[in-house]
Amino acid sequence: FFFHPHAGIPDAQESRGLGDVYKRQDINSAGRFIMAIMAGVIDTIWYVLVATVLAGTPIINKLRANTGLVDRSIGIVMLILALFLIIKKLGLGLS
Repeated sequence: FFFHPHAGIPDAQESRGLGDVYKRQDINSAGRFIMAIMAGVIDTIWYVLVATVLAGTPIINKLRANTGLVDRSIGIVMLILALFLIIKKLGLGLS
């Protein structure tokens, strides 16, 4: 059991993570729209920064040469994450 006075949760209860805190907040449609726009802006800035740093370096050439391996590795990681989410949603424990 955890107490989160700083997160606006006054009652003592088991925490399920940050998602639990955000679900309890009343956010209207405008607030959600602003959050989505900010996420898009942050992602765009990150991708531009990474592309700018990697452009013209030997790292980008190595990534291009190993595109298939990179794609398969990312795919495997995404599949594993999807399986964990499905298992969690179905209530099946791994313990």
